[in-house]
Amino acid sequence: MHLQSTVSLINAQYVVEISVPTYVTNPFTAAEREALEQFGSVSVSLGGTIPHGEGSFDLPANDVMFPDQFPVKETFDTEDDDDAGEKAKSWRDEVRSRIETAMEELRGRVVASGIGTQIDVIDTTPAPP
Repeated sequence: MHLQSTVSLINAQYVVEISVPTYVTNPFTAAEREALEQFGSVSVSLGGTIPHGEGSFDLPANDVMFPDQFPVKETFDTEDDDDAGEKAKSWRDEVRSRIETAMEELRGRVVASGIGTQIDVIDTTPAPP
């Protein structure tokens, strides 16, 4: 899976955007495409507790469907928080991790359901006498 994330400083605000890149022909692997086709998009939380350094910070709950509701953005204001730039990077890293976890779980559902192609190689060579 390909994800694109950008952290920009615009008018004293760090703006983080996470998207599925459009410049990549196939941003998802074959297994990911099959899982998305069979089970649909996955829910990803953009809010809640975000790990940050030795602690964490909280954002309002905000669940979105990946990849249907992407790109997503979050803004961190330097006038409200001296640590806005670092929090922006922490949010980016946490959301990317949540997306990866959700997609791993989705791929696991495909394997557990038996959906997909299975190739077995059966040796038909007679055993020596």
